[in-house]
Amino acid sequence: MIRPADDGDLAALVELEREAFGQGAWSAATLREELALPDRIVLVDEHDG
Repeated sequence: MIRPADDGDLAALVELEREAFGQGAWSAATLREELALPDRIVLVDEHDG
């Protein structure tokens, strides 16, 4: 199911960011700020299990 990301997704987003971008990854604080901005849309694809 695709849904809007929320603060509960932050740990997974940080991990994905680190895997994808290594040293250039955004910090948890930056990702949290992005989630809070009204002009940003962050979606997650949630799978059972």
